[in-house]
Formats: sequence, C-alpha cells, structure tokens
Amino acid sequence: MNASATRHEPTDVGIRIIILAAIGLAVGAAVISLIVYGVTKLLFAETSGRAASPMQVEQAIAPEPRLQPDPPAQLIDLHQKEDRILKGYGWVDKASGRVHIPIDRAIELQLQRGFPVRQGAAEKGRP
Repeated sequence: MNASATRHEPTDVGIRIIILAAIGLAVGAAVISLIVYGVTKLLFAETSGRAASPMQVEQAIAPEPRLQPDPPAQLIDLHQKEDRILKGYGWVDKASGRVHIPIDRAIELQLQRGFPVRQGAAEKGRP
C-alpha cells in the first residue's frame, strides 16, 4: 500500500454528506423560525384592541389590602393626628354639643369627681 495515495480512512463518512446535513439543518431552522414569527404576528394581530382573555378585568385601584408606599412616614403622620386629638380641644358632634378635651385634663376632672362605685362594694372590703 502506498502511504502517499491514501490520506484518510476509506470507510469514513464523506464530507459531502456532512455539509449537506448542516445546510439542511440551517434551512430547517430558518423555515421553523419564519413559521413561529408568522404565527406570533397573526395571534397578536387578532388580540389587539381587546382583552387577552374574557376573564381579564382591568382594575383601576388595587384590591385590599393595599401596600403602603412609605410606612414610616405614614406611621408618624398617624401618631401626629392621634396626638392632636388626645392633646387638643375639638368638636365630636356640634349638633348635640359634644366636645373632646385633652386627655390630661380629662384625667384631672375624673379624679376630682371620683369614680363610680357599685352599691355594696365598700361593705365587702373593696375600695
């Protein structure tokens, strides 16, 4: 056998078959990509201008419970409102003449007036 005449195994797969298979795979991938692109365009064209699903409903306001955008600032604001009510004077109901007074003043008035006692509570040894 002459070594210079044969440079590869004669039983190997021919290079022509490998090249044809690679070209076939590339063409197949291109055809499939075009089909997927066309179907996607078709589906999006059909759904434009309407809800994607009949069950889909747009909500202007999120349902309860809503998340707080800035919890620490809102807590401080709540405490300030509560302090204004507890430490200030104001109307509860103008029609009936009911007002609220500062909590410290209410405690002083209650101590001056005394707390109500049940009948017989002092006799049983309870103050």
